[in-house]
Parts: sequence; C-alpha cells; structure tokens
Amino acid sequence: MPTPLIQRIYRGDRAGAELEARTLPSLDVFEAAALGALEALIERCEEDARCIAAYSDDGWTALHFAAYYGNTACVKDLVRRGADIEARARNGTAATPLLSACAGNHTDAAQALVAAGADVNAAAITRSTARCSTATRSLRTCCAGRARVRATT
Repeated sequence: MPTPLIQRIYRGDRAGAELEARTLPSLDVFEAAALGALEALIERCEEDARCIAAYSDDGWTALHFAAYYGNTACVKDLVRRGADIEARARNGTAATPLLSACAGNHTDAAQALVAAGADVNAAAITRSTARCSTATRSLRTCCAGRARVRATT
C-alpha cells in the first residue's frame, strides 16, 4: 500500500503532501522522487544504491515517479546513477519511465529520458507508445527524432 504521503500526491494534494513531508524525519526514495525533493533523493541513493532499482508497493521505480510528476532534476540524477530507463512498471500497465513522463505531460522529463536513450517505441499494455501518447507538440517533436523503425506482423 502506498504511503500516506504518496496517497496525497495521487489525490492531487501536492500542497498537503509537501506539508506532511516537513513533519517526517525523512522521505523514502519514492516520496522524494514524486515530490522532486532532490536532496532527499540523493541522500537515499547514497545510503543505499539498491534503491535506484527498487519498486514501490504500487509497482513503480523512483524513476517512474520522478518522470510522471515532472521532476526533471530527479530524473537526471537517477539516470546518472544508473536507473533503468526501460524499467517496466509492475502494476499492470508495464509503462516505462518515458511513458510515465508522457502520461503526466512533462516535456522536460520526457526529453531528459529520450536524451538518455529511452526507447520511444516501447509500448505499454495498452500498446500506447511515447510517440503516439504524447499530447503536446514539443513531446511529439522530442520523440520523433529518436524513433526507431520496427517490423510489424
């Protein structure tokens, strides 16, 4: 089950989540990534490098959280530390961090992932790809330049 702080973020109560974060002794890696708390994220990663590859109870990595919520500095730091840019969500969607950034409509996070080599043709369970799911012109542009041709049957 997601932490109460993550549940607030899911409900769209970012202000409440930020207030709650101030009362906690520390944030976990997923909370830090979702809130864009770069210093806390760095602390968690330095305490235990394995957290970069860890999955939350609801099936996302820290990179998925950072991408979905548009926390580009966290995305870049996680990628620099070796986070798997093609990690699949374990929550029934099989979304990649790039698909998460596109779903959240976060161009900067998507561009950072594309620049790091994320596969713009990777499909989620819905068969949606970053190229076809992007809602904004700038996302379409950033993904179009990295498209790879795939054979279809």
